[in-house]
Amino acid sequence: MNVIKSVQAWLKGFTGLEFKSFHEILTDFTEELPSSYALAPAGNSKVTEDIMGNRTYQNSYILYAREPAGNEVDRAENYDFLEALNDWIEEQDDKRNFPQLPGSRKVESITVSNIMQFGVDDNGSAVYQIQMQLIYTKGAC
Repeated sequence: MNVIKSVQAWLKGFTGLEFKSFHEILTDFTEELPSSYALAPAGNSKVTEDIMGNRTYQNSYILYAREPAGNEVDRAENYDFLEALNDWIEEQDDKRNFPQLPGSRKVESITVSNIMQFGVDDNGSAVYQIQMQLIYTKGAC
């Protein structure tokens, strides 16, 4: 299993609100009809390397959520969902309940930096995005 698949599996642990939860999280793109979710890499970098060869990395991801947005009730529920997911990620970070990464990788933190609407389709659905940062270390081989 690679890092993105580990994060996708971890996100499925979010039980959501009564009306929203993850049944499937795709890679890169959502499906055309709501409700659909996808996780896309949005950059990565090596942050540090110590004298033993242990490295710290930052991976950025965007979680896309395509949801119905045809009326005010739908849009309000979408933001309730996004705020609940943000709270859940913060709680998991506080509890140090992290994705299980492959190999010698160990998560140090996972945070949310931004939640916003990304766009609206002609069919009345909106795509929202949550930007996340995953910091992990990889031990020297």
